[in-house]
Amino acid sequence: MVIPSVFGLQSLTQWGGMYTDGWCSITTLVEPAGPDAPPIAPEYSEEVIQLPTTRIVFSAPMNTVDMCYAWAQSWCGVLRRDGQARVYSARPLYRGEYPFRDLNVCDAPPISPPWYYQE
Repeated sequence: MVIPSVFGLQSLTQWGGMYTDGWCSITTLVEPAGPDAPPIAPEYSEEVIQLPTTRIVFSAPMNTVDMCYAWAQSWCGVLRRDGQARVYSARPLYRGEYPFRDLNVCDAPPISPPWYYQE
């Protein structure tokens, strides 16, 4: 705990914001990507995706619920499992809670402007 203060990191939020990437994850559901794709058993249709596959975030104020929402929405329609499955539902888990409850962000309006969507 002494070392962070040597580098000017007095705040626990600042320290955690720089080195913790567990502030946002998403629970996704996938479906077969097309008519030729094999069926997906219900127990394999859900997947939890966690950072750090997003851009690196260096400060805690950037770790907002809007950023988590936008990152979750960026997974909608993405092919998974070697192109055999497509994400049709995504629920952001922000700091251990589902802030939008059961909302599927794939069916919700995008954040405007679309500033944080993966390509």
